[in-house]
Amino acid sequence: MKKVDVSAIKNLIAYEGEPALTLYIPTHRYPTPPSIQEDQTRFKNLVRQGCDQWRQQMDDAAVAAIETQLESYLSRLDFWQESIETLAVFASREGIQMYRLPIETEERVYVGTRFDITPLLLVESMNQPAYVFALAMHEPRLFRADLYGMEEIAVDFPKSPEEALNIDEMFSNSNTIRSGRSAGPNSIPAAPHGQGDASGAGHEERFMYLRLLDEKIRHLQDFDESLPFIIASTDTEFGDFRSISKMKNIVDVHIPGNHTNSSLPEFHQQVTLLLREHIAATRFSKTLERIQELQGVRASFEASDIAAAAEIGKIETLLVPMVDMTADSVADHQQPEPLIRFDDRFDESTRSIVSTVAANGGSVVGVERGSLPNLSAMAALYRY
Repeated sequence: MKKVDVSAIKNLIAYEGEPALTLYIPTHRYPTPPSIQEDQTRFKNLVRQGCDQWRQQMDDAAVAAIETQLESYLSRLDFWQESIETLAVFASREGIQMYRLPIETEERVYVGTRFDITPLLLVESMNQPAYVFALAMHEPRLFRADLYGMEEIAVDFPKSPEEALNIDEMFSNSNTIRSGRSAGPNSIPAAPHGQGDASGAGHEERFMYLRLLDEKIRHLQDFDESLPFIIASTDTEFGDFRSISKMKNIVDVHIPGNHTNSSLPEFHQQVTLLLREHIAATRFSKTLERIQELQGVRASFEASDIAAAAEIGKIETLLVPMVDMTADSVADHQQPEPLIRFDDRFDESTRSIVSTVAANGGSVVGVERGSLPNLSAMAALYRY
């Protein structure tokens, strides 16, 4: 899967010259034979529609060559089995670039001297990577996740407190039973308990085990302490781990339950919901508060002022209300999911402002339609 990243966006921003074609095609994250056929039909129709528009500004031979290349993907089953929410296509005489987007976008056909990269920028602003810790007393697992999916990180966790502490059995209301086994590589010494110490035995070993897990994670070679750290566990395990952990970015809410054996698609859905509701939403609220506080000084809700500021590279963050939360989409979600829409207010002027802000190093953030005061078409926070 080809993800959108900063280098891809910079490359697309840099293009300017002959008319080029941009397509956004909604697809299905979990392809089945019927959904693949639906996606192929939508792809075929939008390619033809886009190339027909392109021919009005480009020579027919160049467009025909690109159209033939695009249509060749219709017969590639492996290509359609990799689908997620959206397929983005950028075509010019120089060639074709395609990316998968983890947020659904309305159908979009655009021909211009620059590519329309707005949805890519909105997706990048929402795509917060994070660690996800499936915490349990037996066989805990660590993942790195973003909107695209989850990948497990190999960590030599002990499989249980008994293995970590070199004991046979651990009870919360009785003595800890010692083992005669030799300590393994994941073992740590446990303090002895005598008769009459039953109430504290299991409690102490439990916390020793959680500290070991915390240290294992923090000492990973490539561990990035700046990323949010999400915990999936029971309420008790979440509270206990948070109380002993030395990590600074543990997310305040957790995913309840034991997820060490959960299917990745279902687990990932819960992770993305938490990222969206408790991280992205908080970030948007803080940015909007700053814009309201600094309005007229270092911020604006006026499109004309924002356009002028964009031209001189003055915009730090641009908020664009182009996201709907809806279950009415290609994938027919059971619960509302984000959908990027191109409504009547998204005209050539708006697209130009978005591209200019991005080209000058500013952030472009997609927010829900109607979320800005007075239904403003955009809002901006200035650098100075």
